[in-house]
Amino acid sequence: LPDGRADERDAGVRASLTIPEDPGELQDRYTRLVDEHRLLKEERNEQQEKIKQMSTKFVRIMNDIKKSGHGTVMQLEDGVVLQKKGGRDLDAESYIAMLQ
Repeated sequence: LPDGRADERDAGVRASLTIPEDPGELQDRYTRLVDEHRLLKEERNEQQEKIKQMSTKFVRIMNDIKKSGHGTVMQLEDGVVLQKKGGRDLDAESYIAMLQ
């Protein structure tokens, strides 16, 4: 980059790759990285669980709509389309929107 940011970025990368002379500092870095990794894994697991729960709720809603006779549900490649008999079901639409 013409304004010298590339040199600054390269210096920052080199600085982060240098091995500290103090073994305590190296241990601190390692511990911090292990903690960050653990937190990221926990967050990923929580998000996966939330996705599973939302998928289950969505399937239940779609099944309820099919059973109630209020409309027909068609599965398309890019999503689900609900064709309502006699108008829109605003409650179902708002609940589905909340789940997304």
